Amino acid sequence: MKYLSERIPALDEVLGEFSDNRRLRVGVWFAIFLLAVWMSLVLSDLNSAQYKKTRELAFELDSLLEIESAEVWKGRLDQTNGVVEDIKQGFWRADSEGLAMAKLQAEVEKLIGAEFSIKRKVKVGSPQWLDGVDSIAKVRIQISANFTSSQLLKFLGDVTLSQRRLRVERLTIRKSSRHWSTEIQLSALFVLGDTA
Repeated sequence: MKYLSERIPALDEVLGEFSDNRRLRVGVWFAIFLLAVWMSLVLSDLNSAQYKKTRELAFELDSLLEIESAEVWKGRLDQTNGVVEDIKQGFWRADSEGLAMAKLQAEVEKLIGAEFSIKRKVKVGSPQWLDGVDSIAKVRIQISANFTSSQLLKFLGDVTLSQRRLRVERLTIRKSSRHWSTEIQLSALFVLGDTA
């Protein structure tokens, strides 16, 4: 203190006034107290802001860690493309509606076989274009026939294992003495026209 008082002569007066004047001491301590309170509030706000930013960064990091690597997405794309190819392979193809009807009837006649059905009637419906899908139509075929139980099971198994997909839309069976009177409605999806 002595060194400072030699350098700054007014410091002795200020220190003397500070030690003699009680109101000055209380005022200075009160100002220091207010400054400390203000600093703690500022530091608290900074701490809150930093905490909030840290939480946001932690959430962002968790989100980034949940994103899978490019290899996983490539694998999923390959898997999806494989499923799409399988579905495309299941479509029938024909240049016209008439050829689509003829192909479906020929395939069903081949699956039934001449020896399988005692009485049979096959009726092919007109192609119905699918809404929102270009060049794809559904063709239905109605089969009314008498089968033995083993013939019916073989026919349904052949329909299921057919190279091109056939969908059983309706199946009605009535049992008679030796045969099962059966009505089956099948459908197939055809890609028609130049894309075939």
